[in-house]
Amino acid sequence: MDQITQQVYAIHHYRDLFRQLADITQQASLPASVFFDAVNRWYSATQAIAVRRQLDRTRRTVSLVRLLEDIERHRGVMSRERHLALWLGEAPEERALDLGGGWSWTPFLDEAQANFERFSGARERTYVDRAVVRADISKLEEAGRVVKRHVDEAIAHAALHPERAFVTYEDLDGAIDVVADLVRKYTSFLKAESILWFEPDIQQDWKAIFRQPWIT
Repeated sequence: MDQITQQVYAIHHYRDLFRQLADITQQASLPASVFFDAVNRWYSATQAIAVRRQLDRTRRTVSLVRLLEDIERHRGVMSRERHLALWLGEAPEERALDLGGGWSWTPFLDEAQANFERFSGARERTYVDRAVVRADISKLEEAGRVVKRHVDEAIAHAALHPERAFVTYEDLDGAIDVVADLVRKYTSFLKAESILWFEPDIQQDWKAIFRQPWIT
């Protein structure tokens, strides 16, 4: 999960830089240049490969689809009890607060139960529902199908008769967003952590290079 999450951070970092660069160049009313065609190709190829990586089922590789399939095959590993322990600790009864009158309340217990039910599908179930995970696998495959085909036919290989050797920015952005949504979802499941956003805060003025002429 950690490796996949870092890869998704990188995808969003590059997308944020690309979008800001596009704004800079448009506001500057720059002349047309073959350089911008090259930048677009570099960006789209890098991002398409990054998305394709999350759909890779090759053995001994790390990918989101392989993680989801592993969860589906071993649905009993992350039981409700184990999931609650991630949120509350090994002894949740020790965290219960006495409210008086025979009432008690355990912080985050309701949130932990509700989060597990996103995967079990029902309150009374102890383990993950395979149908939930299969639906997420299908969602990932559907979102990345066009991007994967583009990489297989036009980037990693050169297809003799390509079915569709191109991908739109809409296709690419849609696939990136689905990957991010699933990583958020399963991070909450496996680590009891919430990821609010993937765009990193750049700690330097990276636009400073554009405030001086490059050729004098």
